[in-house]
Amino acid sequence: MYSKMLNCIFCFFLLVIIGLSSSYAVYNLEELNPGFNYAEWFKNETGYTPNKQWFGTWVIAPRMDELYFGFAKSQPADSDGTLLAGWTGESLLPLGQFSEQGVHCIKWVNDTLYGIGSDPSGADGWEGGNFYKYYPNTQQFIKLRYDINKKPILPDVLHSWGLYFDKDSSYLFLATSAYNPAQYSKNGGNCGNPLDSSNACYGQVWKSIDFGYSWELVSGRNGSEVSQFRTMDIIKFNNDLYVHTYYTIFENNVNHYYYFLKKSTDYGASWDVIPDVVPNALFRMCVFNHKLIVAANIARTIYVIFENGNIDTVKMPGALNYSFNVFANVDDKYLITYFADGSVYSTYDLVNWNELIPATGRNFLSIAYWDYEKSIILAERGDKGSIWKLEISELLNTDVKIVTEPEINFSSDNDFISISSPNNEILSVEIINVLGIQMIVPTKINSNQTGIDISGLTQGLYFVKIENQKKYFVKKIIKL
Repeated sequence: MYSKMLNCIFCFFLLVIIGLSSSYAVYNLEELNPGFNYAEWFKNETGYTPNKQWFGTWVIAPRMDELYFGFAKSQPADSDGTLLAGWTGESLLPLGQFSEQGVHCIKWVNDTLYGIGSDPSGADGWEGGNFYKYYPNTQQFIKLRYDINKKPILPDVLHSWGLYFDKDSSYLFLATSAYNPAQYSKNGGNCGNPLDSSNACYGQVWKSIDFGYSWELVSGRNGSEVSQFRTMDIIKFNNDLYVHTYYTIFENNVNHYYYFLKKSTDYGASWDVIPDVVPNALFRMCVFNHKLIVAANIARTIYVIFENGNIDTVKMPGALNYSFNVFANVDDKYLITYFADGSVYSTYDLVNWNELIPATGRNFLSIAYWDYEKSIILAERGDKGSIWKLEISELLNTDVKIVTEPEINFSSDNDFISISSPNNEILSVEIINVLGIQMIVPTKINSNQTGIDISGLTQGLYFVKIENQKKYFVKKIIKL
């Protein structure tokens, strides 16, 4: 566990953890291309008018001294209009259009950029999904849709959501949504009930051993589907494959969503549900410092899965913004993310969070680490949005020092906690329950010691968020 759980009256703890002198640094956002009108440029290059709210760069893929962007007119599976573009340091170059309603996943494998789209569009129907490649040396952008026999390489695939390259096997794995055309038509043009024989939609996993030219369904329909509706992301961790899945049931004029995290130990042939984990299937998973990070379907919460199988639940200082690509792994030293208020934070241990950029109100849409420039790249959504650069070389070059966490002590009646921070003044304290609901709103302190009345809290687990002059601490307590 990241912080020692308080499990008795008079329980007291003090942890010595690794801290960062970079907490003193000041960071600034700089526009990558100051004054550039991305929405107007996109319209001129594609002929599509950007959606005022959802247009933007949904995915970023750095490569050496260049940046590559996946632009989309609107959110995934909503409207036609996408574009792959490259940034050379001086200009933004159009490289090719995806025949898709949205793009949110492009990845480098060796010297080739691979891409998938949300929903085939234009002349491409629902008979199959597409796969894309870009070769920078020849500036060739190609779409793979049919094999040599003119059959779809991804038959009946409606949406491609997640792509993973396994370096150990050189396999590509693809997380998709597909359908049964006959059953779909029989249902009157809908997926039916995911829990009975009328179900016509499936979450699948495909594998390619020839870098996308052909695909093998390793887990799909006929009783072996990964999900009754959608498989949203796929990643390998500790030699096992993990996927996000979900399905919906429409009852009483309301869609009810059921989310799962599943694991396969046999390269996708069979899948097991990870108990007690309810992921938010939208946000991509990532591996950070030998741990699997999975965003929870609870506000401001992530699951941390260890190599030994243990799972911890960690609170973040903010709520993730609506998007897919929300985490940037900086050489396994820092994990950097953005929140719904436009703030940007870093963490080295997933417990202590350092504010790099305060709340800006910007609707950030994607994030990536650009190693060549030692910078974080952030894209903002909306037809007035921009692309930003956050230089973090000072963060990477800081020395490591020992920092003492604030101390928490219970009163004898378990209705009061005292908090002290000998080295740094406490600025505010907030208490949140396991559902992410504020039970005690942020209280300004401006002192090295304070007390909080918790007599109104029922028995159970809570998270205490403490902000001092240098950083945030999130600690767990149990009210008995």
